[in-house]
Amino acid sequence: MIDTDVLVIGAGPAGLFSVHQLGIIGLKCEVVDNLDKIGGQCIELYPDKPIYDIPAIPECTGEELTNKLIEQIKNDIFGIKVGLQYITSTGIDGIKALSKFNLPIMYDAKAFDIKNTISAFSKSLTNLGISYATVHILNSEETLKEAVKQAGNVKLIGVSVLTNFSDDDLKKLGFSNTVKEQVETLTKIASSAGLYGIVCSPREVKMIKKIAPNLVCFTPGVRLTSETHDQKRTMTPKEAIVQGADYLILGRPLTSGNPRENMRKIIQSLE
Repeated sequence: MIDTDVLVIGAGPAGLFSVHQLGIIGLKCEVVDNLDKIGGQCIELYPDKPIYDIPAIPECTGEELTNKLIEQIKNDIFGIKVGLQYITSTGIDGIKALSKFNLPIMYDAKAFDIKNTISAFSKSLTNLGISYATVHILNSEETLKEAVKQAGNVKLIGVSVLTNFSDDDLKKLGFSNTVKEQVETLTKIASSAGLYGIVCSPREVKMIKKIAPNLVCFTPGVRLTSETHDQKRTMTPKEAIVQGADYLILGRPLTSGNPRENMRKIIQSLE
């Protein structure tokens, strides 16, 4: 099983250098970005424009800086996670642009449809050069088993109950189960269907590990403070790890304000 310690939101120079700094102290990272290239504004807006304000580098272009940073951190990151916005804006060419870095790629599709469509979707993943993709466990065990079969070497990760849902939210949608009961049911389906992992809030991780220790837990809903925004089932990074989370998914706690300073606070919270 591959482990990572921190998810970095943003693949610009600041994000890439944060990965390097984290690697120095022995932390593995996964980098997420919704652009079609690694490098942020440097590669998106001025890849060929000379840059003169990088310490110890008299002059380089945005592309040269990005490539140097990627080379520097290759051994410190788990891979690259891309979502629907990335795929719809770049298509297969966007995946090919990322594959040159020889890092695992996760497609966070959260696919949910009828069996025939999910089967075709899963089969198409084999042509993208990715390592992981997400599907909703509500697709049913039968559909997921077929999806696993069609996905070949691409590992499928099941989405359980989104972290912005509460018991009342489920009831409004017609579910009689509580969130805990629903996640328990979905965990059993995911395990039986042969999924590689499960996306869950930190509050369900310990239960999931008891039911299906084979499932790798990808955990959003991680917050440094009591301010949860639209998330309803949260914990701190350290609490989530103590619960048994394999991967922490950090979005707004990292991107709100100064990403580098937020990263420092996250690292300190794990000590």
